[in-house]
Amino acid sequence: MPVFVTAADHGIGPALVAALRADGAEVRAFARGSGDVGALKAAGAFVAVGDLDDEGHLDAAMTDAHTVVVPTDTWSADPGDLDVEVATIARAARLAAVQRIVLVSLCGADPEADVALLAAFGRAEAAVADAGMQALVVRTDGIVEHGFVDVVSGLSGCDDEVLAPVAADRLVAGLVALDAARSTQDGGRALFTALGERATVAAWRRRLAGLDGTTGDRTGDLVGRRWLVPERRADLRAILAGRGSPSMAGADLWSFADGSAT
Repeated sequence: MPVFVTAADHGIGPALVAALRADGAEVRAFARGSGDVGALKAAGAFVAVGDLDDEGHLDAAMTDAHTVVVPTDTWSADPGDLDVEVATIARAARLAAVQRIVLVSLCGADPEADVALLAAFGRAEAAVADAGMQALVVRTDGIVEHGFVDVVSGLSGCDDEVLAPVAADRLVAGLVALDAARSTQDGGRALFTALGERATVAAWRRRLAGLDGTTGDRTGDLVGRRWLVPERRADLRAILAGRGSPSMAGADLWSFADGSAT
């Protein structure tokens, strides 16, 4: 059964579609039309173009899909559109009898958060959790190759705050692993974190501005792995099947992805 990727022509979407196809998945890419649609077609995905607030179009395009992946642009999303679009995607997925939704979210997401973007992501997570199907949320601290500068520059007065953004290719690999580990369960929720190298906001500003002697592209240095022992990987598989313990919420994505879950 296909995996359906929303806003696939933006952010990590093209790389995710290409990686899913390379892994043997059947992919449907729902594009806004303002990004690299050609790359999606070249990767072998079936492409539909439309708006993420068009529930009917989404529903029709999702027919027979197993999983919907929402790789949200956490660094440039308009909070006013984000949660509304995710809620529309979730409703369409329910109508199309999709079995699972995977949402890329932001660390600190909370409907009651004072920061508008974090509150919007909190509402988006709630919409996915309430959709009546298996819900997987992957939280990041930002994605380095795609607009992390915007996240850092928006944190004025927070130079001492520590962030751990993830390299885009590593996040893509984790999402591909999640899609490969499909469950027959009708429900269940799991929360994962996908983090990379930890540094202060001030340090990230210097790096991304090239002030530390780099070009600002430090992809090779930004892979952070925090392994879980093998028996905990079994717990992750149980969570994916809706049988996990709430104490495992927030488990590290890399431990699951590298655990070859079945």
